[in-house]
Amino acid sequence: MKKSVLLAIFFTSLLLCAGCHKHINDPMKGNGAFELSGILFCNHHPLVGAQVSIAENDKFTATSTDSGTFVMHDLPQGNYTLQIDKTFNDNAFLQVTHTITIKDDLALDTLYLPLAPRLYQVAENRQNSVSLRWNKTDAPDFKSYRLYRHNSDTITDETGELIYTGNAITDTTFQDTTLQSATTYYYRLYTFTTPGKSGGSNVLSATTKEPEPPLIFFGNKNSNDYINDFKATSDGGIIIAGTTRGLYNAWYVKLDANMHVQWNKFLDKESAFNSVIQSVDGGFNFTGSVGEDLLVLKTDAAGNTEWEKSYDFGMHDCGNDILQINNGNYYLVGYSEIKTNYDRSRLRATMLILNNSGDLVLQKFIANPPGYNEDYKSRCLKIITANDGGFIVLLNTSIFTYQLFFTKIDETGNVLDQKFIIHEWPKGYIYPTPDRNGYMLIGEFNNQGIAPQLYFAKIDNSGNKQWEKLYAEGKGYSGYLLPDGSCLGVGYYNYRVPPIYNELNIPRIIHLDTDGNLISDFKLTGYDNPKSPGYYFIGKGILKYDDEHYILIGEKGNPINNSIDGFATIRPWSELE
Repeated sequence: MKKSVLLAIFFTSLLLCAGCHKHINDPMKGNGAFELSGILFCNHHPLVGAQVSIAENDKFTATSTDSGTFVMHDLPQGNYTLQIDKTFNDNAFLQVTHTITIKDDLALDTLYLPLAPRLYQVAENRQNSVSLRWNKTDAPDFKSYRLYRHNSDTITDETGELIYTGNAITDTTFQDTTLQSATTYYYRLYTFTTPGKSGGSNVLSATTKEPEPPLIFFGNKNSNDYINDFKATSDGGIIIAGTTRGLYNAWYVKLDANMHVQWNKFLDKESAFNSVIQSVDGGFNFTGSVGEDLLVLKTDAAGNTEWEKSYDFGMHDCGNDILQINNGNYYLVGYSEIKTNYDRSRLRATMLILNNSGDLVLQKFIANPPGYNEDYKSRCLKIITANDGGFIVLLNTSIFTYQLFFTKIDETGNVLDQKFIIHEWPKGYIYPTPDRNGYMLIGEFNNQGIAPQLYFAKIDNSGNKQWEKLYAEGKGYSGYLLPDGSCLGVGYYNYRVPPIYNELNIPRIIHLDTDGNLISDFKLTGYDNPKSPGYYFIGKGILKYDDEHYILIGEKGNPINNSIDGFATIRPWSELE
């Protein structure tokens, strides 16, 4: 009778010796027509669909069944190389051989094969590197892992470049560095035991990231330059208004369509610009302050001054926003510090109407909301044309804390309606929605004792708040509304808790759908070590560049100028999806 012998194969070639099995001669079979059988297991399960063959004679083959068994018939007596091959769905494979001797029918019991190698990515690819890992083999006679790289998915250990050899069984990670950016590479891992190659992994493709778009700096040497407002221009460029703090001067700069500086100027006196628009004649209008007065500056397209006007309505006056209407007149909002009862001073929200030459047509103080008397400081922050006629003004009142009001006014500054929106909203922007059925309010929430946050609110045309969202660990400055009605909020993310304004910041863009649900929370890295001391890098806003790209505008510490400068960079919309 035939006898079964237990034989275990661990990723190796084993010679089946007389001590491992026993042959019983059958006189009726003579020197041929013997049977070989066995059972294949891998990873504690039957190995199904493995090809079993005799290397010396390819007519002797078998395929393992669902139970892992295989049978060959009519083998002559002799010494043979038994080969076991298994290719998996992901193209990983096993290739195991060993020597057998056939003298009569031979039943090999369970043959245990090692795990097939599998290759994985550890993390997101970077511009010049790819990080890989693989499963640890369980072969007892392990010799090495060999990792190959190629520019095609037909990679083998003969066509690929050997980039890593790991001689310890626990060496299961590797980072491939000094790669080209925006390039696809193919990797395959092979395992070797003492007899030779015993398996190969799946082919893994990895594409390195595009180079980070360059940051284009603009500003003044040895001066910290801060952006307070920006607008797209008719020639595809950007006009920027702000302050150069090293000189405490109003600062204005024009970028062309490629984000290169066309001109860079500042006023040679103590001043600041808070808002800018492009006028109907192609020039620019700026508002802010000069000394203690409200300032309006009109320039041509090249930044040359056409007229400059200042206005004094109290102890201190400042313009915060400006717009131009169809008849050429300008509407300005801001605040004036005036004396009240008992010789006290208070800030009062103010509105101006100027003709297209800068002459004053009307000045009016915007009334505080009911219940907020003259003891409350008030400022007009922003003004836009209302969806249903008239204007919307964001009015901020405060004694100890800020309260923001959605204020509807007519063409002469009379208050038509006021709705409370939120406490502690010191700055930001309001935008009409694409369908003109409401507005998005995007900016900063900064409650006393709580770190600043990025704030969103959806408001209907009557000023009723429909929803609001807050995002911590940073600050918000401005927003952008996409054609589908979704919105973007721009600011910075702070690595330190509680956040510190001048340290460890990176630009942040949050994308919400029309109902306020989060689509993405993008944080811009890749330019410096974000955890180095004094790291100052913040986003101020975005504008459309083309259908595939947007422009990010912000401020960053410039190591060349040893100061804080403005920057612009052109980036893909896809990273915000």
